[in-house]
Amino acid sequence: MQKVFAYLGFFLVILTVSCSNNVQNVVADENTTDSAAKIDNEQSDTTLVDKEIPDSESDNETIKDENEPQDENTVPDEDTVGNECSQNDDCSTNEFCAKETGSCETSVMGTCEKRPDDCFLERVISPVCGCDDYSYSSSCWAHAEGVVVKHDGQCDGDVMCWNNEACENDEFCEKKLGVCDTSSGVCHKKPNPDDCPPPGITQPFCGCDLYEYEDICYSASGGIPVKHEGKCNEPDDSKFYYFFGANAGSPSGYLKVVMSENDIREYFSADQHTENSDDPANTITVTINFKNKDDTEHAQLQFTVLLSDVQGDIFPFGMGLGYHESYLKVYDASENVIADMQGGIMIYDYSPLFMSSQIPTLDVRGLNLWVKE
Repeated sequence: MQKVFAYLGFFLVILTVSCSNNVQNVVADENTTDSAAKIDNEQSDTTLVDKEIPDSESDNETIKDENEPQDENTVPDEDTVGNECSQNDDCSTNEFCAKETGSCETSVMGTCEKRPDDCFLERVISPVCGCDDYSYSSSCWAHAEGVVVKHDGQCDGDVMCWNNEACENDEFCEKKLGVCDTSSGVCHKKPNPDDCPPPGITQPFCGCDLYEYEDICYSASGGIPVKHEGKCNEPDDSKFYYFFGANAGSPSGYLKVVMSENDIREYFSADQHTENSDDPANTITVTINFKNKDDTEHAQLQFTVLLSDVQGDIFPFGMGLGYHESYLKVYDASENVIADMQGGIMIYDYSPLFMSSQIPTLDVRGLNLWVKE
């Protein structure tokens, strides 16, 4: 009998605890529902979109975390590399929807990949036709513009060009926004300035010549591609140009450094370039000096050219600052560095001075140079 009472007492304790837990679960469920309803009401006030309050069948579901991937209609995360996509809108702004060559339809799935930003370092031109029916000098440049390659070779009817000299008199070498001298374009007919919008009704554009135009139509009518929208006072609107030839009395050089929106400095060539090499058969180091008009500041550009890069008809080619130990720095009168540039430069023509059988020339232009932060 004592054992029976002991078992009965133990059963009553378990029953009491179970009832207590059920009561707590009911209260917790009510609080969860109230909280969900409160959140839903707050969100509906701001988004004007009704959302369902979870019912009893979904009480045990976990509330969706804000950082989890959203549905296909939401804005992609900042980094979506590797995600499946059908078009560029499914990827972040610095990515594109990469697909196999010839896969131009949105019904074909691809993956989000980073857009290349070093195409100007390419040495070989291998034209491709993009799915936008525009000819690019390589697949790298097509991908940089977020375009899938339609097929190898230029598009039918396109006349590819590096500058206006390859086009007819009434045409100009039109390039993608921001490309300028770093890659090729396609010959298109110049618009008539009389057909352009009246000045003042559109925002200005910065041309690849780093002059400002009232509208993209005006730059095109003058045969100038566009670098970007707005004024030419952005950090990467710094400009570099240098040319020296054996038949030139003095070198021609110019350097514009945009320190900030309201601080733009100019420098000019101080002497002709010098070349040094421990092994003339392999590398040549070129140094060019610049100075400002009142001699209070000067700049120095130094870069190393691999002769294997300049053999044959492969010009023009690009070179990033820091590439092969290249640099461009601006100094004050006390030799303090006040501007350390980065970006890329283009070598258009080059013949080493020591090669007596050739005319020594150096034609260098800088594009997309900016001050390191």
